[in-house]
Amino acid sequence: MKVSVVMSTYNGQKFVFEQMESLRKQDRKPDEVLIYDDGSTDAT
Repeated sequence: MKVSVVMSTYNGQKFVFEQMESLRKQDRKPDEVLIYDDGSTDAT
């Protein structure tokens, strides 16, 4: 079974690292992570 994670963000720079760390710590790691950004003005 393939596991995909989809996240959407807008100016979420301060949260993306924590979200990725949380995924990394899971027993079943995702096969892919898709992050969609809608024109952020930070470094997301």
